[in-house]
Amino acid sequence: LNKTQKLLYESTRDFLQLKFECRANEKSWMAEKDRLLRELDRCREQLALSSDPEQEREHEREILRLSLVEKASRHSHSEESLTEQLAQAHRLAEMYREQCVTLEDELGKIREEGDVGREIFKVTLNIGPDQDLAILDAVRQGNKKTQKIQGELRNLKAKICGLENELRIG
Repeated sequence: LNKTQKLLYESTRDFLQLKFECRANEKSWMAEKDRLLRELDRCREQLALSSDPEQEREHEREILRLSLVEKASRHSHSEESLTEQLAQAHRLAEMYREQCVTLEDELGKIREEGDVGREIFKVTLNIGPDQDLAILDAVRQGNKKTQKIQGELRNLKAKICGLENELRIG
C-alpha cells in the first residue's frame, strides 16, 4: 500500500510538472507568435508607407503628435504625483512635530517628578531603609522613563530632519 501511494504521488508530481512545463512552453510560443505578428504588421505598414512618400510624411507627423501628447500627459501625471507626495510629506512632518512637542512636555514633567523625588529622597533619608529603597526605585523608574523618552525624541527629530531634507531636495 505504501509503495502504491508513493508511486501515485510520484506520478502525480511528474504529471503536474509536465503540465506546468507545457503551459510555460505554450505561453512562450504565444508571446513569440504575438511578437512576430506585430513585426509582420509593422513591416506591412512600412511597405505601404514607402510606396507613398506623402503618406509616409503624414504618418511621421502623426507619430510625432502622439508622442508629444503622451509626453505632456506623463508630465502632468508626474506633476500631480509629486504634488501629492509633497502634501503627504508636509502632513507627516507636522505630525512628527506634534509628537515631538508632546514628548518634550512629557519629558519636562518626568524631569520635574525626578527633581521632586530627589528632594523627597533627601528629606526622607532618615526615615527608614525600606522607604529609602522604595523612593530610590521610584527615582530609577523615572530616570528610565526619561531616557526612553529622550531616545524617542532623538529618533523623531532625526526623522523630521530627514523629511525636511527630502522636501528641500525634492
